[in-house]
Amino acid sequence: MIGPAVLAVLGSWAAFAHEPPPDGKDVWEASAPPVSLPAWFQVQGAVNVRRQPDPTARRRGQLLDGAIVESDRWAVGPGCPEGWLGLGERGWICGAFAVPSEEPPPEQHQLIAFDPPLPSERAVYRRTGDYEREPEAEGLLPYVYARRIGRFPGWIHPDLDSAVAGAETSEQLEPGRAHHFRAVVETEAGAMLVLPGGGVVRMDEVSLYAPSRFGGEVIDTELPAWVRRGGGRVRGGPSLLSPILAEIEARDVVWLSGDEAGPPGRMWLRVVRPTEGWIAAWRLHRVRLLPELEEAGDQDWLDLDLDQQVLSLRDRAGASYATLVSTGVGTPERTPQGLYRIGDKLLHWDMASRPENEDQYHVEEVPFVMHFWPRFALHTAFWHDGFGSPRSHGCVNLAPKDARVLSGATSPALPPGWHSVFESPDEPGTLLRIHRGSPAVPDQRDPLR
Repeated sequence: MIGPAVLAVLGSWAAFAHEPPPDGKDVWEASAPPVSLPAWFQVQGAVNVRRQPDPTARRRGQLLDGAIVESDRWAVGPGCPEGWLGLGERGWICGAFAVPSEEPPPEQHQLIAFDPPLPSERAVYRRTGDYEREPEAEGLLPYVYARRIGRFPGWIHPDLDSAVAGAETSEQLEPGRAHHFRAVVETEAGAMLVLPGGGVVRMDEVSLYAPSRFGGEVIDTELPAWVRRGGGRVRGGPSLLSPILAEIEARDVVWLSGDEAGPPGRMWLRVVRPTEGWIAAWRLHRVRLLPELEEAGDQDWLDLDLDQQVLSLRDRAGASYATLVSTGVGTPERTPQGLYRIGDKLLHWDMASRPENEDQYHVEEVPFVMHFWPRFALHTAFWHDGFGSPRSHGCVNLAPKDARVLSGATSPALPPGWHSVFESPDEPGTLLRIHRGSPAVPDQRDPLR
């Protein structure tokens, strides 16, 4: 779910990120760093992280305006008379765009404490504007997402007082767009949503998205499988004539021992939890453990089975985590088979269609984006709950919980305070194999540079 226009920007961050201004000098002029190191610094403007203390060195990532990072090194170098600040072993930023901070870097992947509607409440909520809110809910996403549609006018007020008073305003949210809000303020007039730019929208005047609460499974010995649409039955034996022991609802998880019975196409699998028995393999989304990925060496890798719509985190011992996903539907944008690497990660990123596309979309700040090929990424999808079925324009849609888990479990790691990070020879991206049941897939990896 990402258009070429977005990727064009993604591939040319240097066009809008601040760089050291030319001053006709390429020698060091300062005699010491501004403070004793290690220390925290807040950046001013969007700043590229370079692999070396040199403005022409390859980019390692990017920091956004106001980001706080820790520096433990200092170096002389061209293009930055104030000196270069080292961010551990990961890269360098020019000291001209950083000031000392008393605050530490925030915890990465911070979530906003807010309880949006459940997917099961979506229909009633859109009709009435009401749903059951949990005041002590844990965070699910880094922002609140909502849109202007139908009975929800999306009026934008200049400040909180104006919104609480219900004052007239002529400004509205742009229609046809998923907007993000950085804070929720509870008032006597109800909840108010705060836009990044400071405007305020009454929560009862926007349509909140109802993100999925689905999440994958940590794997120990048995393998998980999820029952397909229509439900499934655990039976006393590997046959449709065997007695029914339990009815399992769609997308509920069962745990498999690995024992099989019957020929391919009519295979039965042994269930050990929640009820012992047998279940038809064709009623499940399951983890199929293909041969090891030799290219991964001793590192973990991701394995995506398009037929099963299952993504698993693998190592030489087996799978350690697995979940349902939604991949591309139809052609020509279906998710392509192949062997890839995660080339970059972004904490959040706008995604939009091309103007000429029939299916128009614009989603602000999609969280936990991991690109593996031009125009293709693993990323959060908070706008649907159809995991286990193809739903995307070609990207791999993840439920919010899974996107956060997998972003933290794969390489390159996104350091605290950073908005994005690129893979490098020192930290290659996690390998991703996309297949339909066969390990033989084309190698689509770009050379590491």
